[in-house]
Amino acid sequence: MSASSINDLARPFKWTHEYLNEILSNSKDKILINKQLQKAFAEVDRADFIPPDLIDLAYNDAVIDIGWNETLDKPTTIALMLQLLDIKKGGRYLDIGTGTGYVAALMATATGKRGQVISIERKQFLLEIARINLAKYPFIKNLSMHLADGANGYKQQAPYDGIHVAASFNSIPEEIKIQLKIGGRLIAPQDPDSLVLIERRSVSTFKQTLHKSFFFAKISTGIA
Repeated sequence: MSASSINDLARPFKWTHEYLNEILSNSKDKILINKQLQKAFAEVDRADFIPPDLIDLAYNDAVIDIGWNETLDKPTTIALMLQLLDIKKGGRYLDIGTGTGYVAALMATATGKRGQVISIERKQFLLEIARINLAKYPFIKNLSMHLADGANGYKQQAPYDGIHVAASFNSIPEEIKIQLKIGGRLIAPQDPDSLVLIERRSVSTFKQTLHKSFFFAKISTGIA
């Protein structure tokens, strides 16, 4: 065996964009069933939404510190949240907590040209970073980003077919839940280690399902 072959064997395996999507969409334990989401994860590259000095971690299934006390969730967590949201073509969706823009880009791609995604972020500098990142995807024209405190949703453009919340709540505020259309879904962290899926069944009825074993930062309020 040549020295170069030995070095190749000794080198740790490095995840790629293609390998990550294979795990999420085609493996035995695949998370993504929704074809539109599979397409979105294939078209939107996570590496375009993380700090340049962390580019080697872009495709690892790990939380990434994006600075300013903010993180980008693991790809498997994001995939599960969006799969549970059940994004459909032509829908209107709210993304609370733009961060660097990765999840908003996935949602906008999945809902298609006739859909609409509204993403809100409370930190001005993160919003500007997200806008720079989204400029790499000129085909995404159905996404609008706003500086706003998302602790109570964004009623200005409600109702929504779905709402994605990036940060953890102790309990989901009623003011956010009522921004769903009947039949709409909300996916959010509820405490540091749980995902909660809320489905609006009628004007006053909501079904709640809990999914355990996650970790999320607590929701913050105000504009920064």
